[in-house]
Amino acid sequence: ANQKTVSLKQLHDWPFVRFEQKTGQRVVSDMVFGSSGGYPRILAESNDVEYVKRIIRMGMGGVSLLPAFCVRNEMGDGSLHTLRLNTGPIVQEAGFVARKDVNLRAVKLFRDECLRLRGPALRSVSLEEEKQVFGNGVARAH
Repeated sequence: ANQKTVSLKQLHDWPFVRFEQKTGQRVVSDMVFGSSGGYPRILAESNDVEYVKRIIRMGMGGVSLLPAFCVRNEMGDGSLHTLRLNTGPIVQEAGFVARKDVNLRAVKLFRDECLRLRGPALRSVSLEEEKQVFGNGVARAH
């Protein structure tokens, strides 16, 4: 955990906590590990981010792939440490859906605000940018 980056091969040295099938995070981890010969030994599986973080904090030697915003507080208080994959960033598209009978004005306002924050083109957000936007807690933890 004292490293800043890790290889997929190195991740195979640690038990992995993954998300259940048909979840967005599982699709991402299947993509990452599917191209590298499969998953490390599976320690646990869940569809609950808080459960995944709790298992890793218990000190059972586990690792997981989580979006940076999900561990912002734990990075700030030092209870979790993040590592970047040396293969480059993982990009996951996101969007929103709304029921047809929802107040369309509210959906339009939300959409417009998202587009305003995003800017004129699609982009990814790095840990450094998230720190600038959200402040406290994105610094590397020990």
